[in-house]
Amino acid sequence: EDEVSREFVHDTKANGTLANTSQDGVSKFLKKVGSRRSCGLKKQDNHPLSWDAADKLKGKEEQVKADSCAQNVLEVKNYKNSSPLNTNDGSPQHAKSELEDVMADSDWEDGSNPNLDSENAHPGYINKNITIEFDSSPGTAKRKPVRRASAEEKEVAELVHRAHLLCLIGRGRLIDSACDDPLIQASLLSLLPANLLKLLEATNLTADALTPLVNWFHSTFHVRISSSESSFQLALARALETHEGTSEEVAALSVALFRALNLSTRFVSILDAASLKPDADKCDDMPQGRKSGRGEISTAVGSRKTGAPLYWAEVYCCGENSTGKWVHVDAVNAIVDGEHKVEAAAAACKTKLRYVVAFAGQGAKDVTRRYCATWYKIASHRVNSTWWDSVLRPLKELESRATEGTSRTPNNVKREERTYLEDMELETKALTEPLPTNQQAYKNHHLYALERWLTKYQILHPKGPILGFCSGHPVYPRACVQMLHTKERWMREGLQLKVNELPAKVLKRSTKVNKGKVPEADEDDENDFAGSGGTIDLYGKWQTEPLCLPPAVNGIVPKNDRGQVDVWSEKCLPPGTVHLGFPRIFTIAKKLEIDYAPAMVGFEFRNGRSFPVYNGIVVCSEFKNAYAEEEMRRGAEERRKNEAQAISRWYQLLSSIITRQRLNNRYADGISSQPSNDIQETNDASHHTSEDTQKLVSDQANEDVGNPDVVPQPLFEEDHEHVFLTNDPGSDVESSIRTKRCRCGFSIEVEEL
Repeated sequence: EDEVSREFVHDTKANGTLANTSQDGVSKFLKKVGSRRSCGLKKQDNHPLSWDAADKLKGKEEQVKADSCAQNVLEVKNYKNSSPLNTNDGSPQHAKSELEDVMADSDWEDGSNPNLDSENAHPGYINKNITIEFDSSPGTAKRKPVRRASAEEKEVAELVHRAHLLCLIGRGRLIDSACDDPLIQASLLSLLPANLLKLLEATNLTADALTPLVNWFHSTFHVRISSSESSFQLALARALETHEGTSEEVAALSVALFRALNLSTRFVSILDAASLKPDADKCDDMPQGRKSGRGEISTAVGSRKTGAPLYWAEVYCCGENSTGKWVHVDAVNAIVDGEHKVEAAAAACKTKLRYVVAFAGQGAKDVTRRYCATWYKIASHRVNSTWWDSVLRPLKELESRATEGTSRTPNNVKREERTYLEDMELETKALTEPLPTNQQAYKNHHLYALERWLTKYQILHPKGPILGFCSGHPVYPRACVQMLHTKERWMREGLQLKVNELPAKVLKRSTKVNKGKVPEADEDDENDFAGSGGTIDLYGKWQTEPLCLPPAVNGIVPKNDRGQVDVWSEKCLPPGTVHLGFPRIFTIAKKLEIDYAPAMVGFEFRNGRSFPVYNGIVVCSEFKNAYAEEEMRRGAEERRKNEAQAISRWYQLLSSIITRQRLNNRYADGISSQPSNDIQETNDASHHTSEDTQKLVSDQANEDVGNPDVVPQPLFEEDHEHVFLTNDPGSDVESSIRTKRCRCGFSIEVEEL
C-alpha cells in the first residue's frame, strides 16, 4: 500500500488533474491486487467470494465520473482489510480488463486540484479524512414534460369557475332561506334552557354573552360525515330531530336559533369553487368533497372533513366597540370571536380561503377581507373583480335591508350606517395587511414593494418611507412605485415635460427583436424614440405638466414637423380644432378647400417594427359641420340618380314585354313543325297574354297621339325605322353619355361631344 501511495503522489505531480490521477491510481492498484491473488486465495479457502469487491470498485469509478469537477482527491482507504478479487473464471485479469473498459468508455473532464501543493510537500501522505458520497447518476430520473395550458383551456377554466361560483351563491341563498323557517326556529327555542334566555335579554349584546349559548349548542348537536336526504329542508328537519347532521346543517341550525332569538345573524360559507387554472383540481391536495364521485351536493359544498371551517354564523353584537360589530360564531367547533383563526384552520384542512360570503335576506355580501390576512396569496386565484362586483351588487342591497331590520341596534348608530361602518372596517383591513416574509410575495403585492422586483420602466419616488425589511431588503409602500415613459409617450396622455427636467432613468435601446411577440402596453414603442447614442430617456409623472399646444388661427390647423397631428386622445388636439374620422373626409376637405392635417392615432406592429396608423383629419372647429352638409347634398344626389335609374329600368322592362308579344303575334302562326300538344299550349299562353298586350298597345298608341314629338309608326311593319324619344327619362343630364330608346324597345348609348 505504501508503494501504491508513493506512485499515486508521483503521478499527481506529473499530471496535475483529478481525472488522470484517479484513473492511473486505480489501475496500478488493480495490478498490485492481481499479483497478490495467490496468497490471498490460500488464506481465504473457506470464504468463497463473489463480485462484491469488484462492484464496489466500479461504484467508486462511477462516483468519480459523476463529480469530476469537485475539488477533492479520491480517497484510498484500508485496502489491507479488503478481500481479494475473485471472478467466475478465477482470473483477476478478467475483472481488471472489465474495469478498464468501463474507464475507457467514461467521459472524463479536467478539474483543478487545490490539495496538490500539500501532497507535494508530504510525498508519503494520503488524505484519509475526505469522504466522497454520490447519489444515483444524473439523468436516471426522467423529468415529466411540462405542458402549458392553451388560451382556450384557460378561457374554459374561467367559465367553469364563474359558473361554479353562481351555483355556490344559489346554494347559500337556499340555506339562508331554510334558516328562516318558523317551525325550525320554534323547535330550537323549545330546546333552549331557560337560564340561557335570561343571559341574552341584555340590550348591549357582547361576544362573551354568546359563549354559554354556543357551548350548549355544541354539546347538543353533533356532526356526521354525510346526509341521506336529497332536500336541504328535509335534511335540516332530520338533523333537528336526531340532533345530528353535517357541518353545513349544524351551522344552519345555529343561524336559525340566533334568528329565533331576534339577533341579526348571517349564514357564512367558504365558496370552494373550481380553480381558475386548467386541470388544477386534479391534484392530490384537492378537497375531498370534489374528489368523491357521489351524486348528493359534493361539488357545491367543498370539503366534507369534520371540523373544517366551511360554515359558520356572524352575529351583530351591539356591545362590541362603540358602534358594534359582526362577531364570528362557529357553533360546529364551539368558537366565538375567532375570525383570526379561520385562515389557519382552513389551510390545515387544505381549503383555499378565496371567497367568504355572508348570506341574509336572500342577499349576499363578500366578507373575505375579514378572515384573510394574507390577501396576496389568494388575489391571483380570484375571478375578475369587475365581474364579481357586478354579480354581488344587487345581492348586497338585499342583504343590507335584511340585517338593518333588527331591534337590537344601539341608539348612537343609525341602522343605515351599519353597512357603511362595516365597509370601512373591511377597507381598513385591506390597507393594514402584515408584511409578507417571502420575497416572492412582493412581486405583485397591492400594498408593498421591493426595489429588486421593479421593472425597467418603474422607479421609487419618493424613496420612502421604509416600512420594514425582508431578508435585508427594505420594504416600500406600493404607492411609491411610479411608471416611467419617454416624453413622446407622456404627450399621448396630454402631458409635457417641465422646463430643465433631467431623465429619471436612462436605458439602452434593445437590439433584440422578439418575433411574434406583441410589446407590452408600457413599452410598446419606447425603442422608436431612442436618442442618437442608442439610449432612451425616461421621465416620471412628477416631471410633467398639462400639455400646452399652439391654437388654430384663421382656419389654419397647427401641425408638427411631419405635417400631421398626433391624436392620442382628445387632450392632444390643438385648441380650436376637432377630429373628424368619417369616411371620404379627405375628399370633402379638398373639395371645400378646407385646411386640414392627417390624424395619427397610434401604431401597429408588424415584423417587430411599429408603423403609424391614421384615422381621419383634424380641422378647425368652424368646419366641423361641413361634413354633415356635404353628406346631405351627396345623399340627395344619390337618391335622384337611383330614382332615375329605377324609372329607366321599368321603362325598359315594359318595352321588352311589348316587343316579345309583338313577335309572338307575328310569327307564332307560321310554326307548323311543333306537335299538336305544344301548339295547343302556345295558343293557350298567347290567349292569356293577348288581351293585356293589346291593352298596353292601345294605351301606348293613345299616348303617342297626344305627344307631338313622337312620329307614329305602324307596330308590325317589316321595314320599321327606329324613332328615338327626345325627352328620354333615362338620360343623365350631368354626364355626357345618353341612352336613346325606340318605342319598339331598341336602345343605344351615345356620347355627346
